[in-house]
Amino acid sequence: MNSDKTFDEVYSQAVAQEPIIEETPQGEVIETPIVENVEAQETPQAEVTPEPTITPETPQATPEPIDHWKELGVDDDGKKVLEAWKQGMLDEYLSIKNANYDAIPDEELLRMQLKQEYPTMSQDKLDRLYNKKLNAYGLTNEYDEEAVLDGKVQLEADMQKVRDGLKQKQSEYQIGEYKAPQQVQEEEYRKQQEALGSYMDSVDYFKQLETSKSIKLTNDLNFSTPQGFNAKELAKNPDKLMASFWNADGTFKAAEFADMVNYRFNSEMVKNTMINHGKSLGKKEADDYLRNPSSRASQDVMPSTSPKIVITKWGNS
Repeated sequence: MNSDKTFDEVYSQAVAQEPIIEETPQGEVIETPIVENVEAQETPQAEVTPEPTITPETPQATPEPIDHWKELGVDDDGKKVLEAWKQGMLDEYLSIKNANYDAIPDEELLRMQLKQEYPTMSQDKLDRLYNKKLNAYGLTNEYDEEAVLDGKVQLEADMQKVRDGLKQKQSEYQIGEYKAPQQVQEEEYRKQQEALGSYMDSVDYFKQLETSKSIKLTNDLNFSTPQGFNAKELAKNPDKLMASFWNADGTFKAAEFADMVNYRFNSEMVKNTMINHGKSLGKKEADDYLRNPSSRASQDVMPSTSPKIVITKWGNS
């Protein structure tokens, strides 16, 4: 033992190192350990980002379409009648839909067949054709009953084929899709333009014109077409041709239009007039050449044994 320490110091140190004993009311002894004064060090924790929670969407029920026809008490047949009426086909629809072809006699069915085959024929001509058909079947033979019976059998067989065809057409009859009057007109115009274009493409003259680039006025005179000239396209689209006679300010080129119309209805006269006028100009130049020696020096071509006609201009004399 270190003798330098006093008793009080040794006692105090011993008391400080001994565990503290506490007595509980029941007499139990609890030892409280000595805890050194060490600063607690916190361990850093990694920050955890919580994953988002996805809540599944509840599918919405698709509403059923409202059948307004059903609400009005209109069945399928009624809808077809209204659709046929809207398209102007009511008479045709009712005629085909309500026809009872089994109840129509063979002779009457023959009349119907002829009327369908020749819709533009007059009633008098249809009657004549009908009687001719009956004679062909032998039904007008008053002296041969067997021939009449054979004709009726043949007529019945032929009309049954017609009857079956009409029934097939009746079962397959469909009311076309509704189209507004303007749409019908536009489609009809488009079809006409397509037919016109196909025809113009087949015209041999236009094919030759595309190659030769010239228009024949007479056997000895051709007219070269200007650049961009396309007669076939103008023939396909007459509206484009008419548009060329309008000025930008909205005025009409009446004189040019009259020239075109005049040439259309008097082409031979116009060509002959132009040719005769050219001849008269040529003759005048020849006369001047012979009568006025001073004019000869200005000509590039001098006469040899006979004067040559040189046309220096076209125009009014």
